[in-house]
Amino acid sequence: MIEGCLAPLKTEIEYCTEHAHMSAVRSGAAFTGIIFLQFMASQYGTYIAFSWDIMEPIMCCVTLSDAIAGYFFWLWAGKPWDISGLKEHFYQRRMRKLFRKHSIDFETYQMLCQTKQEILDQLAMK
Repeated sequence: MIEGCLAPLKTEIEYCTEHAHMSAVRSGAAFTGIIFLQFMASQYGTYIAFSWDIMEPIMCCVTLSDAIAGYFFWLWAGKPWDISGLKEHFYQRRMRKLFRKHSIDFETYQMLCQTKQEILDQLAMK
């Protein structure tokens, strides 16, 4: 009986988990791409287009803007400004949206799973 109630919810939660994971991976890849582009632009400007004398103040502004962006992300999300912090934040955010979209109450699902496990444990002890 409990398994019949949990089966449809389980498939929906697996679907939401997979899509949230892909969304988090894309966010992490975008973050990595931005940092890589900043690095490549600094190298191009320093060694090909200009010199370090011209690029130094530009890179100071870029570094300061990265630090400000990281600080605001930390204030907004409460997570560190790194790839794992970004992925975790965007994963949880996407999961909440998908749960709301599919009308899933995750706390109720966890409570049902815990109750099922308690019942199975009690039956195993008898």
